[in-house]
Amino acid sequence: MSETGDQKIISFSQYAIKFTGLLSDQCRLVVSDFTLICIPYQLTEQWGGILVSFDERELSFFEKYKDSLCFLSLKFKDRCSQQQTDVFLHTKMLEIREVKEKANIYIISLKFLHCPDNLISIIENYSHNYRLLKKNYDSYGADYIYLNAENSKFIGLHNCAVMVGTLFIHRILVYKISTQKITYIVPETDPAISTGSDIVIKFYFEKNSISIPGVVLSIEKFASDLNAVTLQAFFSPELTEIISVFRSNVDSNRTLLML
Repeated sequence: MSETGDQKIISFSQYAIKFTGLLSDQCRLVVSDFTLICIPYQLTEQWGGILVSFDERELSFFEKYKDSLCFLSLKFKDRCSQQQTDVFLHTKMLEIREVKEKANIYIISLKFLHCPDNLISIIENYSHNYRLLKKNYDSYGADYIYLNAENSKFIGLHNCAVMVGTLFIHRILVYKISTQKITYIVPETDPAISTGSDIVIKFYFEKNSISIPGVVLSIEKFASDLNAVTLQAFFSPELTEIISVFRSNVDSNRTLLML
C-alpha cells in the first residue's frame, strides 16, 4: 500500500490478499453483456486497477468499451470472523494497458462512480495496519530475536531457510532476525557471496513460507569453518507482523513480571 496525499491505495500483494480476505477467484467485471474473471491489482476509494487475461482478438473487442459504464463485483472474507463481505461498484472504464513481461495480461483502469461504505472500511483498516507495520519495521530494526528452539516455536518457524542468489539456491541456518536484519550461518566456502550481493531468504513457517529480499551487509567469522552473514532486509509486512506479535508478547510478559 502507498499513499498520495490523503489517498490510500491497496496494492494487492499476497499479504494484502490475506489481510483483506479477498476471495480472488470470485471477482467479476461486467462489461455490457459480458462477464470477465478478474483480480484487483490496486484499489482506492476513487479508482481501481484490475487484472484480466485477453488474447489479441478479445483485447481489440473490449477496447471499444473505453469510457463505458461497467459493474465490478468483489468478495472478501474476514480472516477472524470468517464473515463474507460483498462489494458492488458502478464504474467507468478509463483505459486498458498491457502488463510488461506478462503475456496476455492487462490492467483495466476504472473510475468509481461511488465507493460503498464496506469497501471504504476495508481500505481504511488495511491502511491503518500497513502504517503500523511500517512504524514497527523502523522501531524493531535493531532488536534481534535469537532463533533458539523456544522462540522458533513461538513464531511458528521451522528453523530451515534457503538463500537464493543469482546463480545458486542454498540451505542455511538462521541465527537471529529483526525487522531490518537477518543473520544466518553458512559454511566458510559455500556459497561464494560478497558484501553488497543481492540475496533472497525464504523462510518456512508452519502455515506458509515468505521470501525476504535484501543486500548482504557483512560477512564475519562465526566459528571454525563457519561464517555469519548479515543481510539488510527490505520491508516485509509478513515478517514485520510476525516480529510485532512476538515483541508484543515479550512486552506483556515483562509487564506481568513487574507487577
